[in-house]
Amino acid sequence: MSLPEDEDGLILWIIDQFSKQKDHYTELLGRYTGHKYPDQSLVANGIGLIDNLLSQQRDNIALVQRLLKLQDDFIDHKQKMARIENFFMSQQPVFDAAVQLTQDLSHELDYLAKEEEANQALNKIRLITMIPANGPYNYDRIKELNSLMATVHEGHDRLLKDKRDELLEIVRQCMEAIHTAAMDLYDLKSVVQTADTFYDQKKQQIAQYKSLALLDGLVPPMIQYKDQTMVKIDSAKKPVVPKPPVDPVNPPVKKVIKQLNRMVLFPQKTLEDAADIDAYLAQVKKTLVTMMQGCDGIKLN
Repeated sequence: MSLPEDEDGLILWIIDQFSKQKDHYTELLGRYTGHKYPDQSLVANGIGLIDNLLSQQRDNIALVQRLLKLQDDFIDHKQKMARIENFFMSQQPVFDAAVQLTQDLSHELDYLAKEEEANQALNKIRLITMIPANGPYNYDRIKELNSLMATVHEGHDRLLKDKRDELLEIVRQCMEAIHTAAMDLYDLKSVVQTADTFYDQKKQQIAQYKSLALLDGLVPPMIQYKDQTMVKIDSAKKPVVPKPPVDPVNPPVKKVIKQLNRMVLFPQKTLEDAADIDAYLAQVKKTLVTMMQGCDGIKLN
């Protein structure tokens, strides 16, 4: 690019070049809005340097003098900006993907603890994408992110597969319980069909969800629906017994029923033989007997 030969033309060219550079820095700075990228202050400093220079643009001599005064600062700044220019040109997409991955998995950390390699990889991603409060950012480590993200995805995918298999087995057990209880009775056909539709929808959600926490959230409503359907089936199979009239003088005393969560009553445990089963059931019975004290009954939720 040839420079203008006349003084006024050269001054206008300088102003134009630095104005364009300021526009470029301003565009870069706009990318930081809502995001944390390295060296935001360096971009802002560049805009400040150019503003300092262009503040003298109405006086040709003052402008040249200011440019000569700031030339070392501009050279130093340009060298430092090379890292940022390269970042936004080639490294930003993988950096953004890594940051998004850490955000997406922020509620999956307890699950990922079971996948040691994936968990360690995720911790490294956090460190690499963390913007230091003081000191330079190490741009060279961004090249590690693709491999680390692949490790995290592999571990998370394994957990997803196991969780989906676990939930599909719950669906199978719920549907089996409903179909067995209904015993192909014609009067219960619509109840069973509605249940089949409900669990078919849950199968679709199980296949679609990519969050372990969301998948776990499907379990309570599936169990609750099975319980509610079993109540309907039991009620439909029982003969209707008319309720005795209420004695206004001696109304029935309301029973005190304690609430007990089944997940607490039946903790996770691997049972390998009949002795394990007997011991497990004995503990459940002991808990129920203790809970029964001072009340008329227990409702398992």
